[in-house]
Amino acid sequence: MHSRSISEIQRRLLAFVAEHTNEHGYAPTLAEIAEALGCAVPNAQYHINFLARQGFIVVQPNTARSIRLTALALPEEEKTEQAMYTIVDTVRTRLEKGFTA
Repeated sequence: MHSRSISEIQRRLLAFVAEHTNEHGYAPTLAEIAEALGCAVPNAQYHINFLARQGFIVVQPNTARSIRLTALALPEEEKTEQAMYTIVDTVRTRLEKGFTA
């Protein structure tokens, strides 16, 4: 799943973010992540920052529920599907802004 070395708790964090996002349609809060991992909020923040620096996730600064998994965090079989969604989102955004091909 992951070509770079990450800890078990970081794997659990990625899995929780993916599961929560798939189930609810949006990312979990920092408090929800900490609760799911059984750790304090500062510890969860540390792992989120680490995963962001390593390229597994993207976090929008000062925005709640903004954690997004990158292709690096996805199993190999899901990368093609994720790439398709990225292309569709890009096209949708360009159309909404009035861009043409």
